[in-house]
Amino acid sequence: MFTGSMVALVTPFKNGAVDWQSLEGLVDFHLQNGTNGIVPCGTTGESATLSHQEHDEVIRAVIKAVSKRIPVIAGTGSNSTDEAVRLTRAAEKSGADGALMISPYYNRPTQEGIYQHYKKVAGILLLVLLFTGGINLHYVNQVVTAQTTATPTLVFDEVDVGIGGAVAEVVGNLLRELGSRGQVLCVTHLPQVAAHADQHFRVVKTGDRAHVSSALARVNGEARIDELARMLAGSEITGKTRAHARELYERHRRQNAA
Repeated sequence: MFTGSMVALVTPFKNGAVDWQSLEGLVDFHLQNGTNGIVPCGTTGESATLSHQEHDEVIRAVIKAVSKRIPVIAGTGSNSTDEAVRLTRAAEKSGADGALMISPYYNRPTQEGIYQHYKKVAGILLLVLLFTGGINLHYVNQVVTAQTTATPTLVFDEVDVGIGGAVAEVVGNLLRELGSRGQVLCVTHLPQVAAHADQHFRVVKTGDRAHVSSALARVNGEARIDELARMLAGSEITGKTRAHARELYERHRRQNAA
């Protein structure tokens, strides 16, 4: 559903207030230069220091300036569940295409608390919920299994922070389970996760110091084996690394077909 370069937008201020003219100018700049999606009010957009009114108004202003030309993914995460729900509902009402969420921070809820947080937010009918920053996939899986969400697409970013080995295998299996119920998109650096996917894409960047463009390139067949090998060992791919990548890929194909 979402492809290409998604920009986390800053929130410009002037004299202690949101600079609406500069905000619109930023949106125009990205529209003119091929940005594929805009994310207002994420952490890059100073969401933690915006008032609730400013937060809602910035999202509305960006949606209005974009005018449906590219997707707008509104930052609506909070460590307060009620606040996250209110922000997400407001973003949906304003016409956002998706919502960017985060696990509650600072107050550090229990695992059950994280589950209840996402369960409540997932009941809102945005088309896409994006999760970032240390998500516990076991509890996200419970949310979907319990059929508390009508969201057909889930996007996961940074799910592989601080994990590897056997834990990465568990994460890959859980994402595969989620994918059996709806569309799951995952940004990962882990071959144990990537090997579970039905489709594998690589982000390709080109350009110079002044201009950089990003694109998604689909990898299939032997190219996918090589990409998994690169994820395992870096830029230098040996016969041993390629054999390990092939074994990993074929093992997951057998598991997923069972």
